Amino acid sequence: MIIVEKPSVGDAEEIARVHRVSWHETYDGILPAESIEGLLNSSEKAQITHFRDVSMGKKPEHLLLVARNEKGIVGFCDALKNDDLGEMKAIYILREFQRQGIGSEFMKYIFFHLRETKEIFSDLLRENIPAIRFFERHGFALSGNQEFIRGINLVTMIRHMKQ
Repeated sequence: MIIVEKPSVGDAEEIARVHRVSWHETYDGILPAESIEGLLNSSEKAQITHFRDVSMGKKPEHLLLVARNEKGIVGFCDALKNDDLGEMKAIYILREFQRQGIGSEFMKYIFFHLRETKEIFSDLLRENIPAIRFFERHGFALSGNQEFIRGINLVTMIRHMKQ
């Protein structure tokens, strides 16, 4: 059985592990391996600190959730509320647990948390078609914005929340 909940402070390293494994599962074959490792290695310590800070309530504008089974964390999401704009910072689920409704459950919590915003956006890797389709199923649309960061082609997806 999988439950979705807010993480404890002690979960930060396990969330970072899920992030690392998910990045490889998602981007191996799309991005060069050295790029993936470089990005992960350069950001991992800051991410662990971020996950701890959010778990301790130091960043109340963030919503951090984990999906957990009896063996541990199998996915997580991180959303940010900034005035009337929401941002889906991350949503990663280990491959073997995808397509079981975890992502949709995360989205329900995120939409509730960001219900007062005008729109939610998320930047996705252009080549990550499964993620783009997932976001489309949840009311997001490609915005037309595209940028290259460190050689990575990102597209922005937007979901309008209130008129």
